[in-house]
Amino acid sequence: MSRLDALLEALRRSSVTLSVGDPDERLATRSYRWLEVRSADGDGAVMPICDELGEARDSNPALLLHFALFECEVFEEEPGIDGWCAESGFDPTQDWVHAAYASLGEASRLLRRAVGAVKPLTTWDFSLNAGEAQRLRTLDEALP
Repeated sequence: MSRLDALLEALRRSSVTLSVGDPDERLATRSYRWLEVRSADGDGAVMPICDELGEARDSNPALLLHFALFECEVFEEEPGIDGWCAESGFDPTQDWVHAAYASLGEASRLLRRAVGAVKPLTTWDFSLNAGEAQRLRTLDEALP
């Protein structure tokens, strides 16, 4: 099964709801924005996601899940807030960055409980808009 097919299946199976959050100038300085994550049982959290090209939109939940899973992987693989800040470019001495990091952790755990260990598309494919990334970017509303 391809990564995109696994991502779509996880989205169907989990009934997780993802929606673009309110703009935040502090996040926008690094091309980030808030994403609201809500599980089928009503638990919710927000997480910062990198949206460098301004593509995040509620009409493409699969793309939102890709962004969220990418941030989950960064959270899981980078050693603490300093590692996340090195990856994202945020200043770890800022209190709001600590709050954003804590929120990322909460949302990552909620999302992993809902969808499991599914992976986002590869950074290579996504950055080059190759292969499955082209299809992912054109999905809207109804999941195939």
